[in-house]
Amino acid sequence: MRHYKGLSTANLGTITTFSLFIFGLGKMVNGFISGLTTPRNFLAVGLAGSAACNIVFPFTDSFLAMNLIWGFNAFFQSIAWPQYVRLMNEWYKPTEIGTRWSILSIANQLGSVAILLGLNDVVTSYSWKAGFWLPGIVCLAGTLILYLLPLQSYQEVSDNKHPPKRTNADDAPQTTFKDIKPIFKEIISNKLLWLIAFANMFLYVVKTGVCTWVPLYLQQAKNFSLNESIKGMMVFEIVGAAGGLFAGLASDKLFKGRRGPIGVSFMGLLLISLILLWQGPASFGLFNKVALGLTGFAIFGPQIMVGVASVDFSSQKAAVAANGCVSFFAYIATSWLTGWQLGQIVDSYGWGHAMFMLTVFTVLAAGCFMLTWHKKASQEKHKQALAA
Repeated sequence: MRHYKGLSTANLGTITTFSLFIFGLGKMVNGFISGLTTPRNFLAVGLAGSAACNIVFPFTDSFLAMNLIWGFNAFFQSIAWPQYVRLMNEWYKPTEIGTRWSILSIANQLGSVAILLGLNDVVTSYSWKAGFWLPGIVCLAGTLILYLLPLQSYQEVSDNKHPPKRTNADDAPQTTFKDIKPIFKEIISNKLLWLIAFANMFLYVVKTGVCTWVPLYLQQAKNFSLNESIKGMMVFEIVGAAGGLFAGLASDKLFKGRRGPIGVSFMGLLLISLILLWQGPASFGLFNKVALGLTGFAIFGPQIMVGVASVDFSSQKAAVAANGCVSFFAYIATSWLTGWQLGQIVDSYGWGHAMFMLTVFTVLAAGCFMLTWHKKASQEKHKQALAA
């Protein structure tokens, strides 16, 4: 797209900055309003909207229009995750949610791998525009399939007068607009959520920096071809899925619902893998792919821990909004630091300075996770689960 649209690295960074900010804002907004209607309705709107943006985007030549359309795409995509958080929070115990969260998160890696596998051939065989149209068509198909799935909140099942055993929820009704203000006050005053928000911010700077810029880094600094850099990112995603699954299982089974120890240990591994990726020999492709795989393993585990911890440390009704606020806090920093700013750093100083910045933020994230080492879900949530 850089070639066909005539965009500089800084231009791509600007589009990334704007879309990340909108995505984070959307996750927060949708976190607060997630209970106003059914998950199926929310997800259908998100899929259809994202499909429209992907189909329209290749027809735009204006840089402003590219930013606006991709910003709308980011907002529509932000609708999805709050609904998944809502469903997991309603259906699973505090000592089960980490495992379920990690299993569900594998869908992100599977989607990324599918894109990397399929789009390279599509773009090579047809055109770069087809790389946007194909995901758009898939989203439209997903909208139709969505209505065939038994995707129900606990409230919907209860309304149908066939309520199953509830494991981790009180009898509160769906969220209303009157609930938004007290939920917001609860979130703002929660010190543990602030710690998780800072951990998420530092972690997401690293994660988004890697996902956005490492494909280009591999080509420019490690002499990878486009095809080899795509294969490298596939390794990143696949091994990352394994890291997320291991983190969820370990936090539930080994640490009995404590997410901090996983966050700290994975941040240590991430620091090592980033240094290897940074300082490794450019001529040794296998070494760099292994380092990239370790980076994926170390990133996706703590990413899941941040999400689960935001639910653990909040009340039942505030859980989805808390997750959205923690995400928004991260994307404020991420949109600026890993979009336009990191693009400027690469253009002005080179890749070494960019990689150093990522290692610094890794250390800061580890410090935040350390402060939550002994924390787990509130006793009130545990009591609700046991009483169900």
